[in-house]
Formats: sequence, C-alpha cells, structure tokens
Amino acid sequence: MCFYRGHEHIVISDNYTQNKQKVGAYELIFRAENSGGLYDEFRLEVENKKLTNPKIIGPNQSSQSLGQGFNETTFLNHFRATNNFNEHLNISLIESNHVPNQAGEFELILKASDDYGNETYFIHHLEVYINQPTEEPMTQSFTWEGRRLIKHIIDGRVHQYTYNDQGIRTSKKVDGILTEYFLEGNKVLVEKTEGNVIYYTYDVEGEILSMNYLGEEYFYIKNMQGD
Repeated sequence: MCFYRGHEHIVISDNYTQNKQKVGAYELIFRAENSGGLYDEFRLEVENKKLTNPKIIGPNQSSQSLGQGFNETTFLNHFRATNNFNEHLNISLIESNHVPNQAGEFELILKASDDYGNETYFIHHLEVYINQPTEEPMTQSFTWEGRRLIKHIIDGRVHQYTYNDQGIRTSKKVDGILTEYFLEGNKVLVEKTEGNVIYYTYDVEGEILSMNYLGEEYFYIKNMQGD
C-alpha cells in the first residue's frame, strides 16, 4: 500500500492492475493528501513489453576493394533479423563512419526491432582496401611471440598487435591506423580509433549492458536466460 505524508492514496483510475500480465501501455491515476490538507494528483504510465529476444544474424566483419564502392541495400542483404517467434524483422543502418572513395577500417551499426517494442543492435567492421593487381598472387606472413600474434602482413598491408601482461590485446594498427582498447581486467571499457571512441558499460556480474558510439547510447536487450 502506498502512503503520502502519512495518508493512504486514493485510486481514481487504474487500467493497469487487471492488465499487468498483458503487453501494452497502461495508466494508473491516484490522489494523496499533502501536509496542507489538499490533494495532489499523480499519474503513472506503465508499458509492458514481451521479451522476444530479437537478434541480427550476419558477419561481424568483411572486406572489399575500393573500386567496388558501397551500396547500402547490397550490404544489408548479408544480414537477417528475427526473434523468439521466428518473425522476419527489418534491419536498418543507423550509424556509420564509412567515407566514400576512401580506404580504411570502418564501423557500421545496424538496428532491428519488432512490434513488441524490443530492439537489438549489431556492429559490423568493414575494411576497404586499395585494389591490388589481379596478376599478383596473395602473400601472407605471420610474426609470433609465443602464442601471441604481433604482426600479420597481407600483400604488403601490415597488421600489428600489442598485448598486456595477461595476454589480452590492447591495440591493433592497420596501415598506420591505430585502434586502442582500454581495459579493466578482461573487459574493454573504451575502444578508440583515431577520433572515434566507443564506451562500454557492464553490470555487477560483468555482463555487457550498453555501448556509447558517437554520443548515442545503445543497450543490449537480453531475456531471463541471458540470451
């Protein structure tokens, strides 16, 4: 039972209690007497969502030559989205630092949502490289320190990696472009690539809660099984 300054509240309207097991938006209105003997009115809006665990399925990374160009429709065709009801969900590209006609590594964020108000996000890493002559065979070399890969060269493109004392990767550099990972234990708190920064937050059990990219906060939605 709710109290306000020692007095019980008076319910005026309540379409939530009888519908609290149903999906939808509901409203509860009540009054409570204040210390001056007058009544203050309170309005509580409650939205029930069904946890449907939407997810986007597709590759985490891809590469293409600069000459191919980038077509959003073709790119999105590599992904599909569904939920626990096996519904087909639409996918949209909501954020991207991709620059047309420029080689490099880029991050693209996809979003899918269903009719129950649940949504999910997906980060894809796109590598755009300058065309190589077709007559030249691909060459690769690897440099290791123990079990740690510290350098990987593909047709002259150099990938370099650094690690901390626990063997967790702290940075990578591809063609001079540096990505740094700032850690707490084995968790990445901040990922920084030149001027682009992604912040990650976790709950008390170490499960990821959200990420902040380009000033926008994106939350990971999970069901009771943690999926």
